[in-house]
Amino acid sequence: MRWRSLTEEEREAITHWRRATGESPREIPATASIRKSWNKRSGSYSGNNENFPINCLRNPRFEKEYKFGLADLMPASRNASASMTSHLDLGIFSDERREQERKSSAEGILKYRHTYNSGDAIAYLTAADHLDLTAVRRGDPQSNEYDTINGKFSAATGKNLTRPEIDRS
Repeated sequence: MRWRSLTEEEREAITHWRRATGESPREIPATASIRKSWNKRSGSYSGNNENFPINCLRNPRFEKEYKFGLADLMPASRNASASMTSHLDLGIFSDERREQERKSSAEGILKYRHTYNSGDAIAYLTAADHLDLTAVRRGDPQSNEYDTINGKFSAATGKNLTRPEIDRS
């Protein structure tokens, strides 16, 4: 499966990262890819190789410095949560959760041919809004994650996402 094409700026960032971490620079391919398949007979994964841009992009330290490394596999056959209410789940942003979701999704897709479930967008937006509110209270800078997502959603659909509110009924 192909992961995605890399822009020139992304390729330069990977080269810079490799130099900064003491790795020898080498030509960065235009496309980052992962090849992995589930073998029913042997009960194991085969062809499990990632080209080196993927290894770099999935490095937790790289992801913190360069946000384009946060993208993951999003197959065409996927389900999105359609819940209209939410709960506050602050663990949604943790590195451990992201890694757990990656492994679980890959296994479900490759091993069991499950449809990919993209998670609860409303829970994500609720947590992003909550973290910005608590940052304001502490006097820390806000992430503006909610506004960034709303801006992209608005540009694509012409609609705006309303911020979470407490249901007082």
